[in-house]
Amino acid sequence: MREIAAGNTYVSPTLASILLDSSRGRQPLYRVPLSDRERQVLSLLVAGERDQDIAEALAISVRTVRSHLDRIREKTGRRRRPELTRLAIEEGVATP
Repeated sequence: MREIAAGNTYVSPTLASILLDSSRGRQPLYRVPLSDRERQVLSLLVAGERDQDIAEALAISVRTVRSHLDRIREKTGRRRRPELTRLAIEEGVATP
């Protein structure tokens, strides 16, 4: 009450914890569906394929593969390949 009366803001420790956890990008608050092509790219990535191999397998350019990976990262907040692998397992694209 004193903080608010002094013109400051107050966030409860519980709410602060929730906000910090969600800002770390571990679990998005909502799920944006991946396109079929994004799922294909993700599947090949999880299989250990390099960007060049994915491009050849799908008959697209390496630049297009990287575009798909960038969109997946934007949609999910997951940046590194191990995080994308975990995403693929969660989405049913790959099995553990």
